Amino acid sequence: MLKPLKKWRFPVHEAVMMFSIALRFLPILVEEFDKIRKAQLARGGGFHRKGLTSRFGGVLPMLMPLFVMSILRAKDLAVAMESRCYQGEEGRTPIRIYQFKLSDYAVFSFAVCNLLFIFIG
Repeated sequence: MLKPLKKWRFPVHEAVMMFSIALRFLPILVEEFDKIRKAQLARGGGFHRKGLTSRFGGVLPMLMPLFVMSILRAKDLAVAMESRCYQGEEGRTPIRIYQFKLSDYAVFSFAVCNLLFIFIG
């Protein structure tokens, strides 16, 4: 869907790769945050205190280990991608080259007709 942006020399493949890696890291970061939060609570961390500034002060000690862990995971991912000779979109070949056939056009037109009947009727 983003291929038209290549006309303006927008690095589509790199942007999509960064977005998908970021989405992949979100559950891991949430899990790490929960582990750090539980460890801080076991040590008497100040999340239950009243006041916004004291709660924010309790969150700050959790951010440093979270950033360190995310940087270490990103470094490991970079080493893994580099060891597999990942070069981005260059040199990639598709496994299969898909082409529309008559049956594909028939199914597509049938689906469009069904959608029109649903919206009209």
